[in-house]
Amino acid sequence: MQVRARELLEQSLQIRQKLRADTSVGIADMVFTLLQLGNICKKISTTEFHFRNTKKSKDASKQAEEYYKKAIKLSEENLGEHELTSSCHKHLGDLFLSIKEFKKAEKEYTIAKEMRENLGLYANERHVFLLNNLGQCLTTNKQTAEAIEILESARDMAEKLVENDERNVCKTRVYASLAIAYDSIENNIDAVNYAKKALKFEEAIFQNVLEKLRKIESNNVQTK
Repeated sequence: MQVRARELLEQSLQIRQKLRADTSVGIADMVFTLLQLGNICKKISTTEFHFRNTKKSKDASKQAEEYYKKAIKLSEENLGEHELTSSCHKHLGDLFLSIKEFKKAEKEYTIAKEMRENLGLYANERHVFLLNNLGQCLTTNKQTAEAIEILESARDMAEKLVENDERNVCKTRVYASLAIAYDSIENNIDAVNYAKKALKFEEAIFQNVLEKLRKIESNNVQTK
């Protein structure tokens, strides 16, 4: 099903390339199609990895990267600093994050973040998710102080977007990332505090992260 979807999108892309009008709308349509192709290839990569088809998974991941880079190039050359260009960098960052190439992911997320902020596109859930992913990369790359600064900014935005006691996916994931960041520098009080906040909405947390949070919570540290 996923392979067939990719084939149909590739056919659609070929048609768009032949009929493309050199307008901002036509360019945007091409970029969206490239992003969709990148996304379906990323899904194929995940599926093949699940079935332990390592080579097919890597091939699909490489194909996804190529489509995302084509989308970035087309958007940058024709739209410049634009919300869609930022989204292209974010998608490529998500791919690198999924295959654990954290330095490359950090670079793409940083470009996307700076572009969105230059355009005034912040204080919304999309920006919070971007900051959260960037914070995760920074934590993994041992840049914990910078990670916590980014994640606390994301937390402040998320808490302004919803009531403090309201269950919310982006807020929960930021709490989870903060718990892991503080745990990495052995700040057990804050780590446990944020782990407990995140665990109030377990269904919003990925399984591998959930296991880390439960381990952090089991530290039995007295929180404020």
